[in-house]
Amino acid sequence: MKKEIKQEESLEKGLMMPPVIPPSSIVELAAPIEKIVEHANSFHLLKSKLLDSKDYQEIQGKRFVKKSGWRKIALAFNISDEITKEERRDIEGGQFVWDVTVKATAPNGSFSMATASCASSEKRFSHLEHDVRATAGTRAKNRAISDLVGGGEVSAE
Repeated sequence: MKKEIKQEESLEKGLMMPPVIPPSSIVELAAPIEKIVEHANSFHLLKSKLLDSKDYQEIQGKRFVKKSGWRKIALAFNISDEITKEERRDIEGGQFVWDVTVKATAPNGSFSMATASCASSEKRFSHLEHDVRATAGTRAKNRAISDLVGGGEVSAE
């Protein structure tokens, strides 16, 4: 059984207890508004200078960042990633789906987890088993990186 140390006892024993800070009832800004806006503007500037036309794919008239672009952004922010879950599921018609979950982590400890899937019926794959699994992994990694940096978009994959 733990003995609870009271503030008065800790002062008598020469110990300093940290002040108890009640949790806020609202989610608060992590930084001043000006700093957040500056960061968002820096992110858009980074994308314009770091990514080139080969890092984008146009789909139905909209530009989406491809795998190469998200890897450059991950490098710029020193983001690490790891696959936390992979699952292969059999579906109708002899087809299958790979579900992959990826955790992307920033140097400050912030992280984002994203799950993506790919079905063997989506397109013609050269190396069916490998390519379906790899596509699901790429989608999950791109999404986790995008979420972590506040990219607010899905990838082209």
